[in-house]
Amino acid sequence: MKLHTNSIIFMLLSIWTLVVECASNKKLLKEAKKGNNNIIKLTDDNFRTVLKPTRDSHIVVFLTATQNDIGCTLCQAMEEEYNLLAESWFKTHPDGINNKDTTGDRGLFFAKADYSDGGNTLVFQHFKASQVPLLYVFGPESDPNANINTFQQLNIPSTSSSGDERVNMLINSFTHYFELENYKLFKPIDYVSRTITTLSLIGVLFLMKKFSNIVFMVIQSRILWACFSTFFIIIMCNGYMFNKIRGSIYAGRSQSGIEYFQAGMQNQYAIETQIVSFIYGTLAMSALLMAKLIPYSYTYFMKKQKQYNAALSAVILTFLFLTIIFFFSSALMYVFRLKHGGYPFKFLK
Repeated sequence: MKLHTNSIIFMLLSIWTLVVECASNKKLLKEAKKGNNNIIKLTDDNFRTVLKPTRDSHIVVFLTATQNDIGCTLCQAMEEEYNLLAESWFKTHPDGINNKDTTGDRGLFFAKADYSDGGNTLVFQHFKASQVPLLYVFGPESDPNANINTFQQLNIPSTSSSGDERVNMLINSFTHYFELENYKLFKPIDYVSRTITTLSLIGVLFLMKKFSNIVFMVIQSRILWACFSTFFIIIMCNGYMFNKIRGSIYAGRSQSGIEYFQAGMQNQYAIETQIVSFIYGTLAMSALLMAKLIPYSYTYFMKKQKQYNAALSAVILTFLFLTIIFFFSSALMYVFRLKHGGYPFKFLK
């Protein structure tokens, strides 16, 4: 009789534990649906309730600070990446649960506290966060009396890996660490962009057909092809593909303000490509105009028998273009010195 009673008590406790765990997962899912991108927003009011024990799922906590005056470029870069990380999981696991057939109610949920939002000072104090960004993971917990100080810190991939590359690295890490199934990168379809692209393409084809004579004239223009080729070469030589492959952020932040150039030849901001392309483009255009415009101007005035004007225009234009070339070449050398401190050449201080 005693054994039978103990069995009943044990069975009731098991059922109660299961009910509490299910309720915890449902509560986490409800909180996730309230936030953007299925991410639970942690505040001073709810973080103890969200992270409290008695759950059968993992919770990943992301501590960040995206405010511009804080100057955390990695936080800003990882903002969209963390959103994509959560969206990819919930795309194939809408209830946040891994696989009920193999893992029961064990799942994965995402939470975030952004210092820039305010109202979460206690969250950062609890984690003793002296720097950001940080990734913490809370594992499954069956003891309702346990505290919320049991967590582990996850490594964030280096800054050399960004964009989809870093997201894939985190997905692979989570899949192995949490024993997850069917977790792959999912990028939502931008229907607005596709619609605009389609309508623009239709419009371009219509205009090309209507003004076909002008189109053929443009296609056969050697000057336009030369300008396009030069522009393409300048863009590619200045790191456009590097930015696309590495997913370079647009610019950086430091205590002194915005950073436009990143030291070293293996790293760069996206804005560097625009600045250096502008410098090279100005130099190329100045050299071209000096070779073409000066003789044209000289010939034009000579045909009108204005020798003085011909000579004066040649001198003024030559001085103008040489001055532009001098200053922009100096700017280019200044960029080289910013990228590599040992670069010895310069025109201006």
